[in-house]
Amino acid sequence: MRFLVILLIFFVAGCVTVKDIPPPSERLWQMKGKLSVSFGGQTRVLSMDWRQSGDTSAITLQGPFGSGEANLSVSGENIWLDTGEGPRRFGPDQLIQLDDRSLDLPWRRLSYWVRGKTGPSGERISGQIEYGQWRIRVIRENAEGPELMAFEHPEIALRLRVQSLTGNI
Repeated sequence: MRFLVILLIFFVAGCVTVKDIPPPSERLWQMKGKLSVSFGGQTRVLSMDWRQSGDTSAITLQGPFGSGEANLSVSGENIWLDTGEGPRRFGPDQLIQLDDRSLDLPWRRLSYWVRGKTGPSGERISGQIEYGQWRIRVIRENAEGPELMAFEHPEIALRLRVQSLTGNI
């Protein structure tokens, strides 16, 4: 379980500062939802609370019934992960080790994708986009943004169900 929580933390760490900084009106938002992760024959569902303020993020992931909490804070190029054993620092360009494989996560794009945008341009994802080995699909959306999304990679599959997305999105 701890491995999957850490993997999820890295998945949602896409709020790292990007070179093309969006206008301030696009940089203050909060998302709550459920994140399903399928990897190595196992599937886990976690609650996610993501608060974005400028280039600073605070992300909390919790297992079912409040079990197993992990906190992620991102500011500039620093990613801090705390799973209850003390905070650990990671850089935005580190590969994630999955068993004997490395997984390249698109850190700098994720904060856009989870809001249904292709990147800093603010263009909405229409159907699906591909980035490296990742395929990002908007399965269901409403006027405010995505309701259900899939993030697919040969090594891992993630689904995000957005329960609320507020702020300047």
